[in-house]
Parts: sequence; C-alpha cells; structure tokens
Amino acid sequence: MATLAERFALRYEVQPNGCWLWTGFSDHGYGRIGLGNTYLYAHRASYELHVGPIPDGLVIDHLCRNTLCVNPDHLEPVTAGENMRRGYAVPLRVSARRDRPCPAGHERTEANVRIDPKSGKLFCRPCQRETQRRYALRKKEMAA
Repeated sequence: MATLAERFALRYEVQPNGCWLWTGFSDHGYGRIGLGNTYLYAHRASYELHVGPIPDGLVIDHLCRNTLCVNPDHLEPVTAGENMRRGYAVPLRVSARRDRPCPAGHERTEANVRIDPKSGKLFCRPCQRETQRRYALRKKEMAA
C-alpha cells in the first residue's frame, strides 16, 4: 500500500505561478486526502509532510489566497484570527457571493459591506441602518 507521501505526490500539478494545484478530491474549495477512515485537508497534510508539525493553536493560511494550493512555500501557520483578517483583506469582487446584491437589492461594495470578524458573514450596511432605525422607533413608541 502506498504511503501518504506517495499518494500525495500524485495529486497535484505545479502551476506557472508556483502554486501546487490539488487535483484530488476537494470539498468546499479545499483539497482532501484520505488517511485510513478519515480525510485530512491536503494543505495541512502538505505542510506536515514538507515542513513539520503544525504548532498547537495555529491554522494554515494560504499566502497565495488559493485554497486548492498545497505548495508548502505558500502555506504559513497563523492564528485563526489572523487567517480570517487576511482572508477579508482580499477584495470583495473575489468572492461570488460578494458579487451579488443583498436580498434588499443593495450593491455589495467595500463601503456597503461589513464583515463579521467572528463568523465571516457579510452584513449590508444600508440594511443594518434601516433595521436600527426601525428598532429605535419601536423602542420610542413603547416608552411613550
């Protein structure tokens, strides 16, 4: 039976930009590789195979912003908070969900969107202002 390292080496292609693009199984935009009865994230497996153990309490960040990249030179262990901050620094146009207007029809631009740092959820600022205005009116009516 092939080792994890041998199977890993067969499941990526080197791109001109230096990314090692994962060609094996992927789930929600991240490469996965089987190990016994479980699946590992391919980028985490790559880091551990080529660099060493991931320090406790840290996650692996893709410096190239390509979640299918498994090049250890493009991977860095960081805190979860730092990983989220770096991810949100990517321009809004990168994400498909950010290209669509909010349910009320407001355009999602840098000025119109607030990103929750804990959940990563997008909030439409005009919709939030309207919700807060209605809440203040209800509160005022209840106090009267």
